[in-house]
This record gives sequence, structure tokens and C-alpha cells, in this order.
Amino acid sequence: MGKYSVKEVCEITGLTRKDLYNYKCSIKPAGYENKVLNRYGEQIDGYKYYDEDGLEMLRDAALLKSLGLKPKEINEVFLSGGGNIEEVIERIIQDAKKSRERLDDIIDVAEGLKKNSN
Repeated sequence: MGKYSVKEVCEITGLTRKDLYNYKCSIKPAGYENKVLNRYGEQIDGYKYYDEDGLEMLRDAALLKSLGLKPKEINEVFLSGGGNIEEVIERIIQDAKKSRERLDDIIDVAEGLKKNSN
């Protein structure tokens, strides 16, 4: 199994370090290398790395981000199991279709008003 540094994950997925930070509650790194603990046993230094599973989840997160989901929504997807990415995408498609229908109605009304005002 591969290990991917933060830099490598960002290059592969197109996500930023800030994105990884935003998703840290739902997509955790596989571990740390060169970790240093403080006197309380808390990690204070080290390099995060992600495994294949983490990389795949972050690829899915990048897809969801490109479809307009906010970090909070992406975290909710993965905290709820994350296995239903297809369902989330279907919901996005349905929401977009409804928005398009509303916009088409607005355009029709506006064109009618424009036509009547001439």
C-alpha cells in the first residue's frame, strides 16, 4: 500500500492544503512519520501521510467540491459513511435541474414582459 504526502495528495487531487485541513474531521490521514510528542504525549510535529483509501476519499471530495459542495457538506457525506457518493451526485443533478427549470421560467416571463413593453 502506498503512502502519499500532503504535497503528493494535493498534486494528485487538485485540492489545497486548506481543503485537507477542512476535511480533517472526516478524512483523517493514515498516520504520521517522524512524529514528535510533547511532554503530555500529544503530537506536536511530524509529516502526515495518506494511504490508498484516504487518497480515494480525497479524490471523491475533490469531485464533490468541483460540483459546488461546501466543506461542511463534504464532511457530512464522509461522516455518514461516504459510500453513497452516487446518491449525493444524483441529488446535485436533481437540484440543478430544478434550478434550471426556475431559471427557464424567469427567462420566459422576462422575455414576455420585454415583448409586451415594445
